[in-house]
Amino acid sequence: MIKRAHTLPINAHTATPPRKFKGKLIIILAVLTSLQFYLISISFPTLFRRASQLPLHADHSLARCASLKISAGPPANFHGRSESDRFVAGTKATLLHNARIWTGENNGTEILRGDVFIDKGIIQGVGNIDLRAFGLDVDDMVTRGELNVVDVHGAWVTPGCVSHGFDVRLRSCY
Repeated sequence: MIKRAHTLPINAHTATPPRKFKGKLIIILAVLTSLQFYLISISFPTLFRRASQLPLHADHSLARCASLKISAGPPANFHGRSESDRFVAGTKATLLHNARIWTGENNGTEILRGDVFIDKGIIQGVGNIDLRAFGLDVDDMVTRGELNVVDVHGAWVTPGCVSHGFDVRLRSCY
């Protein structure tokens, strides 16, 4: 057997790229592959992530949780408002005349005899009321149909003490 010496061909260094270039090629391919996965994940957001589905009433539940952080009581503008949020447009002002009024003051012992004036869903006055102080002329308002005057003949009235079922027109309260 004849042993031949192993010699590299003269053009061998041009056929095989140097190791430095091979490492850079792998890094470039890895960056391009990760960029491609990133672009695909943007185009199809649920492809690589588990889609989370909110329950049907999640908004309502979250709003109720947020309401626990609100302090109790009326809103800041409550006493400065000119119209109730429950006021129905077209409802006439009402004067309950000759009422026995339980105000709830003095540990619930205060009882007044007088009138209750309600306008735009807000109790404007309780007791001996002079509507001229409000800039109102009772006779003109009654003639124009803007005021209901109801003589309750001494019936009990609890203004502001009943939270629901109170009819501003007071057809069922006496």
